[in-house]
Amino acid sequence: MEPMNVDDLLALAQKAGFTNDAETQAGLPTQLQKLHRAVLRSFLDGNAAPTRRWFREEASRLSLDPDDALARLAEVDLVHVSAERLSVAYPFSGAPTRHQVWPAKSRAVWAMCAIDALGVLEMTGEDGVVISSDPGSSAPIRVERHEGEWLWEPEHTVVAIARPKSRGSSAELLCPQIDFHTDLESAESHLNGDSDPLGYVLDQPTAVELADRLFGPLLSD
Repeated sequence: MEPMNVDDLLALAQKAGFTNDAETQAGLPTQLQKLHRAVLRSFLDGNAAPTRRWFREEASRLSLDPDDALARLAEVDLVHVSAERLSVAYPFSGAPTRHQVWPAKSRAVWAMCAIDALGVLEMTGEDGVVISSDPGSSAPIRVERHEGEWLWEPEHTVVAIARPKSRGSSAELLCPQIDFHTDLESAESHLNGDSDPLGYVLDQPTAVELADRLFGPLLSD
C-alpha cells in the first residue's frame, strides 16, 4: 500500500463526509467554542464523562440554550449524548474502548480510536502513555510521549485506517476502523481480511501529525 500524507488523508475524509475537529470547532460561534472546550476539559478533570446535567449548567453559564447547544454540537459531529452522560467528545469516549490514555497531569481517559488516543496527548501537550492492543492478535501496544518524543512498543507499530463503507458520524463508522497494529504485516493482513480491503497504513510520524492536525488546537483559546 502506498504511503499517504496527512493533507491527502484529510481531503479523503472530507470527501467521505467526515469532519476535521479543529476546523469544525474554529467555525463555531465564540460561546459555543468555549462550551466545547469546557466539555473536553471536563473529561480530563472529572471522575467520569460529564453528565447531561453538567452540560446544561455549563451551557447556561455561557448564556447558551442547552438544548440548542447540544443539538448544534451533535450536528457538526463534535459531541454526542447517550442517556444521562456525554458518550462522545472526540477524542474522548464516555465508555471504555481498547485505547486508554494516561496523561501525566490528568486522569486516565478512554479514546475513540488510535488517532484519537495520540490526539489526547497532542491536545493537552502533556507527556503520557497510550495503552492499546492489536485487534487481530490482541498483542499489547504501548505508546509513550516523553518530553515531546514518541516511544513505540513494539517498535514497528503502525496505525491502520480501513475505509468506511457508508456515511455517518465518525463515532459510528470511522473510529471503529482506526487501530494500532504491531507491524505493517499485521495491519495489511487486517485490511485485506475485510470484505472491502481498501484502507491506509500510517507510519508513526504520519499518525502523530494527523492526530495533531485534528486535535492539537482544540483546547487553545
